Amino acid sequence: MVVGTLLLIALVVCFAALIAVAFGSMPIASSGSDAAFEMEVGADGEIELDHVAGDPVAVDELSMTISVDGEALEHQPEIPFSGTTGFDGPPSGPINARSSASEWSAGESVSLEVAGTNDPEVTAGDRVTVTLTVDGETIAREETTAS
Repeated sequence: MVVGTLLLIALVVCFAALIAVAFGSMPIASSGSDAAFEMEVGADGEIELDHVAGDPVAVDELSMTISVDGEALEHQPEIPFSGTTGFDGPPSGPINARSSASEWSAGESVSLEVAGTNDPEVTAGDRVTVTLTVDGETIAREETTAS
């Protein structure tokens, strides 16, 4: 009887270990991008974003939200664009509507300049945050001080 109980306990422990190994080795599904970005912001409102690593980002599915000291700009860029209210001139890189690129890949940069007529205006020392989303899911949030 004691031997049977010990065998039953050993069998249950082995089965539990087998299940733990099986579930532990399953890949975890990720719905997001693993793209990485770096950002610089000038006191004149010029924002440069560098895609430094990871998955390419589909430009037609990308949206960008810009905040200055925690306050969202009155006029946000609609990606892609070639000139829009609240921004000086067209952006550079794959977010320019006239670009033939459908993706923003690692090694590529974009820049855009927030116009002085956009509210709030970007000035030296302001904390600027850029949030990138694809299909409503945040893929990056970069924050830096305008200099």
